[in-house]
Amino acid sequence: MPDRRYVAISVILIATVGFVAVIINSSVFYPSGFVASAEATYWQNFMPMVPEEGPPFYIVVYVNITNIGSERITGLEIPQVTVFYHSTGQFLVTLSLHQIISVWSEVGPGQSILVQLTNDRDTIFSPTIEEGTLLFSQVLLRWGNGSYFVLTTPPSKLLYTF
Repeated sequence: MPDRRYVAISVILIATVGFVAVIINSSVFYPSGFVASAEATYWQNFMPMVPEEGPPFYIVVYVNITNIGSERITGLEIPQVTVFYHSTGQFLVTLSLHQIISVWSEVGPGQSILVQLTNDRDTIFSPTIEEGTLLFSQVLLRWGNGSYFVLTTPPSKLLYTF
């Protein structure tokens, strides 16, 4: 009979540790007192003409950050994004990001911000990818005293602009 108790306790302990690990790695809650999420839109531009390198690849990343803590979160930056094929998880490219709208670097208690970023347009990346291919990204988020986290976006289809 004691063997069943040990097995039950072990199963409960393993399930609890696994549940806590899923919560910590879910890209939603951060120990610094904020929640964040990210989405991405991908497309290749065939308009108005295709450069010699091929149709440029573009990405727009939306990051939503809400400070649920009592202290100001400072030094926020989102410097890069790494894109992967959804079907295989295979690496496609890492791109530098630039803010499209306002420049920000902190979020006060109870404040939410939506940041819109895009890849550096001075560097042309021209992969050969079929329209509709599912991609996902990992977005680097850094703040404060060197803390960082990687947000994973849900999969999104590659669009073409004609």
